[in-house]
Amino acid sequence: MIHRLLTLFFIVFFFNQISYAQNQKELIATSWINSKFASLRTQTTYDLKKNFNQAGASGETFRYGQYINNVPVLNASVAVHVSPNNEVTYNSGNFDTAITTINTTPKITADQAVYLAAKHLGIDGTITQKESKLYIYNNNGITQLVYRVTTNSKTLDGFWETLVNAKTSEIISSTDIAHYYHGHDNGHEDFGARAEESLVEAQGKIFNPDPLSVTGETYGGYFIDNDDTTNQYLDDARIDVKFNITKNVAGVYQLKGDYLEIKEIQNPETGLFEQHSPIFNFTRDEDGFEAVNAYYHIDKNMRYINETLGIELKSMFNDGIIYYDPHAFNGADNSSYGGGVLKFGTGGVDDAEDADVIVHELGHGIHEWLIQSSISQVEGLSEGFGDYWAQSYSRGLDRYNSFKTSSTYNDLFKWDGHNEFWSGRVTDYEAQYPEGLVNKIHTDGQIFASTLMQVWEFLGKETTDKIVLEGLAMTSSETNQAEAIEAIRQAAIDMGLDCSNTEYITTIFNDRGYGLEPYECERLSVDDTDISKIKIYPNPASSVINFKNITDQHDIVIYNMMGQRVLNYTISRSNNTVNVSSLSKGMYVVSFKNYSVNFKFIKQ
Repeated sequence: MIHRLLTLFFIVFFFNQISYAQNQKELIATSWINSKFASLRTQTTYDLKKNFNQAGASGETFRYGQYINNVPVLNASVAVHVSPNNEVTYNSGNFDTAITTINTTPKITADQAVYLAAKHLGIDGTITQKESKLYIYNNNGITQLVYRVTTNSKTLDGFWETLVNAKTSEIISSTDIAHYYHGHDNGHEDFGARAEESLVEAQGKIFNPDPLSVTGETYGGYFIDNDDTTNQYLDDARIDVKFNITKNVAGVYQLKGDYLEIKEIQNPETGLFEQHSPIFNFTRDEDGFEAVNAYYHIDKNMRYINETLGIELKSMFNDGIIYYDPHAFNGADNSSYGGGVLKFGTGGVDDAEDADVIVHELGHGIHEWLIQSSISQVEGLSEGFGDYWAQSYSRGLDRYNSFKTSSTYNDLFKWDGHNEFWSGRVTDYEAQYPEGLVNKIHTDGQIFASTLMQVWEFLGKETTDKIVLEGLAMTSSETNQAEAIEAIRQAAIDMGLDCSNTEYITTIFNDRGYGLEPYECERLSVDDTDISKIKIYPNPASSVINFKNITDQHDIVIYNMMGQRVLNYTISRSNNTVNVSSLSKGMYVVSFKNYSVNFKFIKQ
């Protein structure tokens, strides 16, 4: 009985320590928000609330939204990143100070807003996915209550956002907010409950990542699209793979699993490829080939992020499930991501035959789910990340094109592009930042992707992938390339990347023109090492803080998180207590005069 009680005690103690550490970081982030936006919070119009938080190896990022009467302000949020050392090391985003108080009771329903949006777009009766949510919107200086309606349709290409005035029923705007893998440079419906089912292993044949990378060939000769026909060379370029899918009680194997599910979202309708066998062997002239190819690469990427990198990530739509349509766009040659849905076109080379296209589009989703907000296309940021993520994936497979001697080493979309259909893109783009920006998101994104692939060459795939994801998770919907690069380096620092490697990647970033502050390793002097042995307790503190291991007299200064001096004090072995009862709740820094070592504590 005693052993059981002791075990229970240690379990409770352990989880209390975890809870304390988590609460401490949230307290630090909230304190920073309250200090940074103190003037905003004095206006009764606004309420700032934590929307969500995400912990990782680089620390924890907290996102705060702006609300009026519990209705969120559209595109108004701030992210605050707290490092493992409990420091606010990065922040992004902003709140809208021009919003004014309005009545937040709508005069139409969410469903009525969907009807108005569908009528406006001409897609009534063809919607395959929808969502309608209430927001506060700053319409050119006028605060309005709106429904943000998003729709996918069988007949209309794109993922459309329609803003409907919730008071007057007026259509304010309609915008295609899908993210495409090429072109378009300028710019939730319940599908029913699932039957009883289980996850089982299946196998199939795919291009991994594409037939050219597997064989070392270039586009031409036997390796051409030829109107989606196949031949022995293309059949032989397929790879046998295994993957997990669902088997229902009727014994039917279905292309759906922990992370994704096939759906008929848009024309052409080619089916869901359900069958009574776990063997999914198709050739590229059969529609089932693209369905299996896309399923495998999406599932593998999501498992890599969650299981290998240890970053918890799922779609923020459809109860965490990615919907994908391997044959969409009404036959056009393009693909897109929007609202948790991946759609792949069939013009030219079928897009779902090329892992670069599949993973690039998935990259937009990854970006969105990391920040739980609209993704940034400022300076082509999300296009650049998608290109990086696709190249990192395919190069990491160790195919012919994974070696620098390959003429296609830096090519992206090697099977789908670099041919008569379109020119593809590269990750050895030489333009400098920012003068090389041309205001075309796919072109500009190559600067970002090419820079990250230089880091990839130095640090390797897993380390680079992790710091990129951890860094991107700190950003916002308005982050530009330079700000994202700063976040990625900060993630590397917070994750404990060693000094020389951090200095080297800083050089890579600055050689491209991103203008980061130089990074110098902290090398403690003998005196600093002695100071670093000092401990502050209790922490958090309500009235006093005590200093342990004091061996001499020291002058200290206490600063708040805005860098303002709030207390001066002299401590010694006999006088090692400081009264902090007059301080407001929040995070503070204790600086020792003539030393570089600082300490932090929380005032409760």
